[in-house]
Parts: sequence; structure tokens; C-alpha cells
Amino acid sequence: KVTLTPDPAWVTGIEASGKSQAQHDAPLYFPRLYSHTRLLPSGDVHQYHQFVIKGNEASAVLNEARQGFVFNPAFQRLEVHFFGLHRQGESFDFKDKAKTQLVHLRSDLPGVYVGQVQAIFEMPEARPTDTLEIRFSTIGSNPVFAGKPSHWQAWHVTGPVLERVHETSWHNSLPVNLEVWVSGGGNRVQDSPDAQTTRTTEGDWTTVRHSATQLAPARFDELHAKGWPQTDVIQATTFQSWDEVLVWATTLFEQPAQPSSAAYQTLLAELRQHPTQAEQAMAALRWVQREIRYVSLSLAENSHRPYAPDEVLGRRFGDCKDKSLLLSHLLRDLGLKAHPALMMQQNPKAPSRVAPAPMFDHAVVAVWIDDQLHVMDATLPEEVSSLAYLTPWHA
Repeated sequence: KVTLTPDPAWVTGIEASGKSQAQHDAPLYFPRLYSHTRLLPSGDVHQYHQFVIKGNEASAVLNEARQGFVFNPAFQRLEVHFFGLHRQGESFDFKDKAKTQLVHLRSDLPGVYVGQVQAIFEMPEARPTDTLEIRFSTIGSNPVFAGKPSHWQAWHVTGPVLERVHETSWHNSLPVNLEVWVSGGGNRVQDSPDAQTTRTTEGDWTTVRHSATQLAPARFDELHAKGWPQTDVIQATTFQSWDEVLVWATTLFEQPAQPSSAAYQTLLAELRQHPTQAEQAMAALRWVQREIRYVSLSLAENSHRPYAPDEVLGRRFGDCKDKSLLLSHLLRDLGLKAHPALMMQQNPKAPSRVAPAPMFDHAVVAVWIDDQLHVMDATLPEEVSSLAYLTPWHA
């Protein structure tokens, strides 16, 4: 899953970039930051990165001599093209000599496992006065997207950038929407006075290039308005409408068979002991909240596809989509209309501002009781109130 390879032939402008004489007074800065997202006809995404790094403080530069490349080996491979430095007009590539190790990553969220691996490379001979350069690719796409690639690329980074370029290219057989998701504050693609966007077609490929110089470091504000990114994001998606996203998402929650285990039937019988449908629904919600602990095994396709309700019930753990699917089946078998519902918890208004794409990060349940719509979150602590006072924040 990790290989050492030359740069792809379609990457441009890397020849002399590591030998730039441009200077900045920041402790750490980027003479050039280049990225290229290539959407392939197979549905894979080839994401290429080039970082050229310099600095004025020894500790800042030497820290960058140890780099971690994150990828998901279930469906991606990592290719390292150049891992070295430039010193007094000479270039040194250490990618085949670097100290390396693979580390399995855990999410910042407790109980969440995503299957990502970090390949850590360490340069053996870096000096504070060196210009470091790193070029690598990740290639692949989660099969859960069914051959419809999408990608997001942030425009700014945490240090000053003297030359910033991002290119998005795609095979002309793909129906691609390309949008710039504008930030709510600064850090915008067009902040630089010489920002340019060009579009070219060559053979079977179309390329859109965003470029600018003298980018200030990204500014991140803890009080930033929720629902807006803090830096512009360049988004490429092959979904043409939110209806198309809905069809894709609906297939993920379709199960080949209804829950039929003895444990499921026993639970249904217990819930039916409550006299009204409203009380049965609240009892089902409380049971899933209480008895199914939150653990997310978001591995490969199960990053978006829920596990079968009988499996979740048997092992007594699951994440938001697992709990929502189980709760939806219980509510439907109690005679109610209920469906899983997807939302953007971190950026609730994002779907109204960006091109259609599978960008949801949370699942809840929409249920109709006495002709009124209620939203149930099976990941919250056990609900102690009645249906009339159900936690309303999802509304």
C-alpha cells in the first residue's frame, strides 16, 4: 500500500520549485504549495501534493523533517515521489533511505475507528537552513461511493504561502461540478490581488487551475459562525443533484432482509406493552439510547453504510447510522412511518451552499406520530422527557 514512484506525468511546475530564492520572515513558511485533484473514469481519486518548506527557526524546520502521510489502506494506496531537501544548489532525495513506520490512527472522537494509517517518514540529514520538499499521492476511493468520485481541498494552510496552486482535472466522460465553497470570514481564494482561475481542455481531460501568491496564514476563530468553513474549500463532485445524492444514500440503508432475530422479536413484544404509539416510540428511543453503546467501526464501506440491525442488536454497539437504522425498523414495526435522516451536524446549512455531494456527518430518525413530524437522535443520552418535549435542536 506504500510505494516509492516518480511523479505522475500530468503534474506541472515542479522542476525548479524547491530552489526558489523567495524569502519570508515567518518562523515557517511555504515557498510553494501545490495540490492536484484528478478524478478518474474508474471512480478513483488521485490526490497529489507538493510542499516546499523553509523557515527562520531551527526547531520549526527540523520538526517538518518528520512527516506523516495519512491514507486508508482499505481502498487507497500511498505513493511517495520525493522526500528530501535542497541545499546550496544541490537536491537530495531520501525517500528510499528515510526512517519509516506505519501507525494506525484513532479518531479524535472517543469510540470512533476509521481504519486510517499514517506512514511516518523521517529525513536523516535535515539542517535548519535547508529547503525541504515533499511530494506524494494518495490514490483510490471508498467503494461506498459506487464509482462517483468527489473531493474537497482547503485553500489555505497554517503558514504563509508565497505561491499557491491547486488544479482539478477530470476525464471528460465524468459529469463534474466544480465549486468554491466560500468561507464565512477571511481565507478566501480571491483574497490575493493576483488570484487567477483558468480552465483548459486537452484531449480527453479538462483542468481548472486556481493560483495566487503571497497568501497569509489561515486565520481560525473559535467563535466562528457555525455553518461556514474557515477557509475556502474547492469542491469537485460528480453528483448532479441532491435527488441523486438521496438515491445513493437510500440504497445504503436498504437491507436485504428484515430484522428477524429472537432478540429483536422479544424487544418488539416488550415495546408493544405500552398503551399508545407515542409511548411505544419513546420507549424504543430510550432503549436504543440506553442499551446500544456508541462505538463506530467506520471501516471501508461502513464509513457510510450501516451494519444490519440484527448484528447491531446482537453486539450491543453501533454509531449514529447503525442506531438510526435499528430505531427506524422498530418504529415501523410498531406501525409508524419512520425513516433515517442524514444531516450535517458540523455545518448544518452547508447543503444549501455547496454542490450536491455525500457530505453528511450524522444520522437521526424522522418519525410521524399523530400526523406530526418528530426527530429522534438515538446517540443522545437516554431521553427523560415525554414526546412533547423531545430534544428539538435538530429542527
